[in-house]
Amino acid sequence: MIPYNPLKGPSGRDHFRYRFESIPVPLRLAGVIAVLPLYFYLLPDVLMPRPMIYAAKLLGITDAARQTIYFNLVFQIIMIILLVGLFHSVLYQSFRDLVKFGPANFFTWWLLGYAAFFAVNIAASYATISVNGEVSQSINQQLIEIMASADPSSMIFIAVFLAPVVEELVFRVIIFRTARPLGRVAACIISAAAFGFTHVSASVLSGDLHELLMMIPYVAMGLSLSIIYETRRNILIPICIHMTQNALSFLILLLLGSYL
Repeated sequence: MIPYNPLKGPSGRDHFRYRFESIPVPLRLAGVIAVLPLYFYLLPDVLMPRPMIYAAKLLGITDAARQTIYFNLVFQIIMIILLVGLFHSVLYQSFRDLVKFGPANFFTWWLLGYAAFFAVNIAASYATISVNGEVSQSINQQLIEIMASADPSSMIFIAVFLAPVVEELVFRVIIFRTARPLGRVAACIISAAAFGFTHVSASVLSGDLHELLMMIPYVAMGLSLSIIYETRRNILIPICIHMTQNALSFLILLLLGSYL
């Protein structure tokens, strides 16, 4: 097991330290609880809509599905720039770990991690069907399929390459690492619950409480990714597992939907 130590940057100097790990846990949690909702709400719901609508008109994008894809593409790119800038030390440590232990070790963890992730995902899907009484999709998944039919290539780029990086930096680096001093179990549960709720939050907050059932697979996926991160301490592994899952899901979706 790799010791759980505060991160330092390439130079090892203190000012590169992953600073909020030195802040008392109650203050750290209060800050994250305050900042994350603002972060997710302010950018997509306050700052971006009007400029994006104006830009879409200039570009001649009138179809609603394509406008949503364009919005998501810009949103994910902005988030990646911000998150990589904030957490470059985490990424540096992970790349350094890959070099130290070698590609074979990394790919072994990637494959083993994905096998565990896939098994948990299947079990959670069956659990959802058992509770729900029928096969159903979350509204989030339905929207993804609609956008995939409108512009497959853009959605593949967003879902396979951009979203996994953004989501793993948010849920494994920010939320998991912030909660980790409370214990590994608490950190896994908190990050997994946040991951699950984020994927159904729009529907639930609009009054569709049935969507809470659709959290089960997302929570299970978040839990498995958090356990993998806790075990190996390399953010590149959950990112690659997340990318693999999204790539396979889109491949199936595109083949069945004949979008290729």
